Amino acid sequence: MNKWIEPLRESLANVKEFVGSLTDDEFVRPPAQGWSVRDNLEHLILVEGRVLRGIQFVCSRPGAPPAEPLPDETVWDRALGAGRPAPAPESVLPTGSGGSRVEMLAKLSRLRQESIEYASSTTDPLRERTVRMPVGELNGEQCFGMLAAHMERHLRQMRAVLDA
Repeated sequence: MNKWIEPLRESLANVKEFVGSLTDDEFVRPPAQGWSVRDNLEHLILVEGRVLRGIQFVCSRPGAPPAEPLPDETVWDRALGAGRPAPAPESVLPTGSGGSRVEMLAKLSRLRQESIEYASSTTDPLRERTVRMPVGELNGEQCFGMLAAHMERHLRQMRAVLDA
């Protein structure tokens, strides 16, 4: 079983609990700098879909594993934001067109469930295929760890919006 299944479930539950507890004003309130909770949620939706499609794409083609794969712990730390923050690629920047909070949480939940189902049931060679991510060259299995840590990172950012 993929070791990232529980972190994938937990990070989604944490985001859903936090976002669900907000008022409508808190959900859309723009911070002095950075993204609102709504913007963070839209970004998570965009990333989840792109990463899952990327993993499935590379696993459908022949490929070689990285010469020296990153340790799983390094992947987690980098995705969680240890070290310097990295700007999001333009393709996953929020646009404000994600829908209502209910719609966005439903979409994120559906995408995360697709990731969990794929990670837990695939016979694809996840550890033998690589995907280039902002945190480094990751094998397919590590991408799921990156998704879980990335969601926790943005949960911290969402909480910081309300603390400001």
